[in-house]
Amino acid sequence: MKNGSNIQEFGILLNKAIASQVKVQTHWCKVLKVDWEEKLMDVEGIADELPFYNVQLGQGSFYRKPKIDSICLIGIISGEEGSTFLIDATQFEEAIWISGESTMTIQEEGFIFKQSDESLRNVLGDFMSQFGKLCDELNKVVVSIGTTPNIPVIEGIKNQVETQIKDRLNNILIG
Repeated sequence: MKNGSNIQEFGILLNKAIASQVKVQTHWCKVLKVDWEEKLMDVEGIADELPFYNVQLGQGSFYRKPKIDSICLIGIISGEEGSTFLIDATQFEEAIWISGESTMTIQEEGFIFKQSDESLRNVLGDFMSQFGKLCDELNKVVVSIGTTPNIPVIEGIKNQVETQIKDRLNNILIG
């Protein structure tokens, strides 16, 4: 699916709705099936069990993946059941925001921040690795006059960064 193509289609449909002075209708539904690759879902009306197929999960810059069996609110443009889109849902597995080459993903397991192919998690991981090497080199320093570096403190900081802080980052940043 090409970025922006859905938003153009959405704009055309909204213009039709405005021109015909038919408001966007809403419908409470239950999520039956989600095709996350195509960014579409199938739902069933709560009140009337009316099925809606290929409901759009977003319009190009923001997509949400609702959980199966969750309740959602869909919009129907110009009364055309084939022109439906997700407004909101009670539960989501994932949400993606896209702005140019930047992507932010929220999943139940954590967050993914990317700029092009560069991941924030990878950058921070590289930083942690280099910081560990710095601490290793500091441990080699011998001061001939005065006091020497406190090796146990340096090692403690290194271990804390490599284990505790890295683990905390990995719990938040998953990609």
